Amino acid sequence: MAAAALAATPTAAHAETTTFVPCTGANGGAQGLRRAIETAQGPQGAGSGIIELAAGCAYVFDTPSPAGGNRALTITGRILISGKGSIITRRADAPRFGIFSVRQNASLTLVGVTVSGGSPRSGPDGAGGGIANAGTLILKYSEVTGNRADSGGGISAESGSLTQLYSSIVKGNRSTPASRVVGVGGGGIGSVGGTVSVVGSLIADNTTTADGGGISNLGGTVVLIHSTVAGNRAANGGGVTNASGTLQTRKTKIVHNVATRDGGGLANLIFPTGGPSDAELRDSLVAGNNADRGGGIWNESSVNLVNTRVVDNEPDNCAGTSPVPGCPGDFTASANAAQLNAAEAGTVGAGTVGAGTATSGTAADATGTRLVSRRPDRLGSSRPVRDGSSRSPQRQDLLRGAR
Repeated sequence: MAAAALAATPTAAHAETTTFVPCTGANGGAQGLRRAIETAQGPQGAGSGIIELAAGCAYVFDTPSPAGGNRALTITGRILISGKGSIITRRADAPRFGIFSVRQNASLTLVGVTVSGGSPRSGPDGAGGGIANAGTLILKYSEVTGNRADSGGGISAESGSLTQLYSSIVKGNRSTPASRVVGVGGGGIGSVGGTVSVVGSLIADNTTTADGGGISNLGGTVVLIHSTVAGNRAANGGGVTNASGTLQTRKTKIVHNVATRDGGGLANLIFPTGGPSDAELRDSLVAGNNADRGGGIWNESSVNLVNTRVVDNEPDNCAGTSPVPGCPGDFTASANAAQLNAAEAGTVGAGTVGAGTATSGTAADATGTRLVSRRPDRLGSSRPVRDGSSRSPQRQDLLRGAR
């Protein structure tokens, strides 16, 4: 019976092959999921397939693959994993490793899946606690929660990669970089030269000891549409850090974030050997954030506010080395912040921001949609999972802030 359940059958002529992985049994659980991915990708590793998970099941990994590696699952082909409240996680007392690695030219789509518990060992492959993306990553009605890494506690987006979130949650992740590099950290999402679009989603309660509690962007493009960035914490950019990159928001809330230094809501920084940082906040709200300087926004380059409110931030709404036109209240200027950042910056690679300064994937297909309200059943339920844990009853409440 279990073998029959796992058997791959074509759903239609020329269609993707679909494989069901049961929660338990010889062909089920974490090892069954690993085998299903490897089978779909094939001997050359470039194949594709659709994998369906059992509703409410926790697929718990004890070991990485290969043995001694730093990831539970490696995506080299084109894989879609569909779960109905399913969880993919690392056992808490297992050796340290992350959950997913998406290689260059590969793609992973997760629908209705939670990725949690990832904790890769520090080092060259130490970014992206839940998912390390060097290819294409799409999340729909999914969660990345409770992961940790050197950078990109939940998700890391490498140069040239594309990461898209729709009606999803990145929550409660943590990053702890070994050294200070301007624009690197990303408690929730950390991008270095990638393109990241976040639509109808929530980035909340993530932390980093460096830059970008919710999201860090170094030399790439980040687009936030109908989303909320809330309750995150960092040294700089409690909500978001944009360093020599491009940030665009539309109908987005950046609220109640904390920076121990600069930019409670947003830190718009200049990487010492990079270009300018361009941020445009349209029809958005930056409120209730806190920092040592620039409670709402800390700016060292260019911030354009279009029908955007920056209010009720402490100790001020905007500060930095460059003014923020349209920011209410007195602007607090600082003449030496850029030099301070440069002195502490360190380098990335050869000391320059790579060429991956965002190509075209800026969520044009999702502009103006409120995807967060389409499938509330996927994110708001309290379905039990079969290993005895439970789905978070607070998810729907959290997502309401993104509407």
